[in-house]
Amino acid sequence: MANVATHITDFRLLSWWTDTVQLTDTNALVLFNKIYRENINLIKTKVKEYHFYNYWYTDTVIWQSEYTLPVRDDVNWKSGCTKLIWVSVKNSSTDIDFTKLRPENHSNLDRDIDYYNNNTNPADWFFTLEDNSYFIKPAPTQVITWWIRVYWIADPANLTLNSTEAEVLIPLEYQDIIPLWMVYLYYKTRNLIWEKNDALNEYIAYQNKMINWLSDRIEVPLESELPNLIHLQ
Repeated sequence: MANVATHITDFRLLSWWTDTVQLTDTNALVLFNKIYRENINLIKTKVKEYHFYNYWYTDTVIWQSEYTLPVRDDVNWKSGCTKLIWVSVKNSSTDIDFTKLRPENHSNLDRDIDYYNNNTNPADWFFTLEDNSYFIKPAPTQVITWWIRVYWIADPANLTLNSTEAEVLIPLEYQDIIPLWMVYLYYKTRNLIWEKNDALNEYIAYQNKMINWLSDRIEVPLESELPNLIHLQ
């Protein structure tokens, strides 16, 4: 399996064997992550942001209703949350299944948010979202490990040279798009006009192919049915 370092080696091969003096691994990684993020944003915009769907678990704190959404951390390789989809909880430590909470808007509440900590029917759990926090109502009354399950759209963290194919969240079949764009930028900085244009055309064609492939994969084909002709009998 290829990792990020392998993709950078591919770039060097495609660009007339650019060596580690011309472009160090450190600088190549900066360039790699820049292109990686551009393509993540492209997929979110052109196809569907749910391609980067994920979920994580949170432990409860007694009487704490506010919990923080994760922020991208490129040092410790942690993804951030760009969109909250929904929140599920366990009603007690003995529950096996999670219950999906009802989303609510702060502006629709007729009382102060803290009122609902003790005055909400446990059968009607809900959550609200403000800035980088979500609020569970009523507040949990016991510590439960992995009590909250949050579904979200991830903003993936930057990659390292050792990041694996699976950690590069672009579809495996199209991860070569990154070294292709690196080749284009390499030729552009050296003012190699013909090579730059050829690399750009190849990149755009490959990019369009990726977007079309993802769009076709996500769209569910409709089943055709014969018309009902009973009214003609």
